[in-house]
Amino acid sequence: MVSRPGWYIVAFHDIAWEENPWLSGLNITYPPDAFARCVRQLAAAATLVGIDEGFDRLRTGRLDKPYVSFWFDDGYAGVRRYALPILAQLGVTAGMSINSRFTSRTEMFWRAKLSWLSSRDGMRFVRARLVRSGLAPGQHVRGAVLDHFSPALLAEVDAVYRQFTREIDRADAFRLFDSWRGLQELKDAGWTISNHSAAHYPLLESTAVALMGEQFDECERAIEANLGCRTSFWVAPFDRRGKRAPDYQAVFDACAADRTLVLVGSQVNQAWHPGKAISRIGPPPDLGRLLEVFERVPVS
Repeated sequence: MVSRPGWYIVAFHDIAWEENPWLSGLNITYPPDAFARCVRQLAAAATLVGIDEGFDRLRTGRLDKPYVSFWFDDGYAGVRRYALPILAQLGVTAGMSINSRFTSRTEMFWRAKLSWLSSRDGMRFVRARLVRSGLAPGQHVRGAVLDHFSPALLAEVDAVYRQFTREIDRADAFRLFDSWRGLQELKDAGWTISNHSAAHYPLLESTAVALMGEQFDECERAIEANLGCRTSFWVAPFDRRGKRAPDYQAVFDACAADRTLVLVGSQVNQAWHPGKAISRIGPPPDLGRLLEVFERVPVS
């Protein structure tokens, strides 16, 4: 059992059987059978609730026992195919955070490009280009892109990606992400659709915090145009706690109106006030140890 009362939000990405080269290097895909066992384990240890109910209980101080919700980022198609029916068996809904350019097939996630290049021995060419942008010998490329993030740096990654792919490959890669029609199905099933920004840049960090308003606004317009709804939650892409810009909260408050910021945070939500962010918990590689993680995370 989960011992402490509070709202525990587990942050997932993709649920799928397929181990494809665009995501294999990211370690964010869980097979459906492992996810189903995790859901059953959590259902036996706490009360499962949807995002809206969990947030309402947080706002009104009605967290009398442990409540657990599921939240999926990036808009992967496997979530609707596999997580939706698994959760529906228990009458539970979840949250889905989308990046509008991925859903609209206009920009591929830069981390997925790096994953593909890693599977094709292309990272040495990326490294050669990034040295000019400050990549240190032995530095992890993902970390280097985040630390020195800029549109010009992404263009360097994209240039190598295009060298190693055909147009048909690049178009096919977007099948990883659900369509607007698929997201409408989730919305109709009672899932909470949220804004994860247009293209998943590190908006909390000094390198990209200036892009926060336009990135969230672009995604919001796409959601309103395609799904006919206004989101209540804006989910921050990446959350390297030690790398957060000093003014990230002020920048968010200036552009988000009454929306709530959602972080990874790795905390259990127990108290809330207007303007306070919601924290989520990233699952461990072994989902069977998730309850142990719950017992260790601090309170928000």
